[in-house]
Amino acid sequence: MTKHDTLPVRAAARYAVPRAVRSMTFAQGVGRKAPDVIRADLERHAGAVSDLLGERQWLVGDALTLADIAVFVQMFCIRGTVEGWPIIHAWPAVAAWMDRVDAATSGKS
Repeated sequence: MTKHDTLPVRAAARYAVPRAVRSMTFAQGVGRKAPDVIRADLERHAGAVSDLLGERQWLVGDALTLADIAVFVQMFCIRGTVEGWPIIHAWPAVAAWMDRVDAATSGKS
């Protein structure tokens, strides 16, 4: 929600958004998985990103690319959750890469 939304829109969104998210995640399959299965999937994916990085600074090539940004935005959402933060930070290469992408895209080099 934004500061420009009216009170009725904010009130309606309080009920509509969670319902829409539940419906969407169920349709995508994530909503049908048990939480421990989702955590295991996230750990596996973070490990795959770490393996892909290896000793490199970026996922593809010698500079920031769309690949870095595309993966970063998904990992950023995961890192922003109570459950996801420790998973991301269990992989130091992934956490450092996220810091690099964040700095490169925020103008703080």
